[in-house]
Amino acid sequence: MTSTHELLFVVVTLAALLWIAIKATLVVCRDPLIERPQRSAQLSLVWLLPLIGPLVVLAVQQPQKTRRRVSASGSSANEDKGNAADVFEALVEGLDKD
Repeated sequence: MTSTHELLFVVVTLAALLWIAIKATLVVCRDPLIERPQRSAQLSLVWLLPLIGPLVVLAVQQPQKTRRRVSASGSSANEDKGNAADVFEALVEGLDKD
C-alpha cells in the first residue's frame, strides 16, 4: 500500500512540475516584446531548473504584463517615463557633482 502512495505522490509531483513548466513556456513564447536571445535564455531556465526556473520566469513576466496593461490604458505610461527620466537626470547630476 505504501508503494502505491509513493508512486501516486511522484506522479502528481511530476505532473505539477510539467504543468508549471508548460505554462511558463507558453507565457514566454507568446510575449511579442521578448527578443530571441532573451526568449532562449528564459526557456533554458524553465526547462533546466525544474521548479525554480518556471517560478522565476513567471514572476518576471507578471510585472511586465501589468506594465503593458497600464501602458495600453494611456496616461500612466507617460507618467512612468517621466519618472524614469527624472530619476536618470538626478543620477547624472549627482555624478557630475562628484
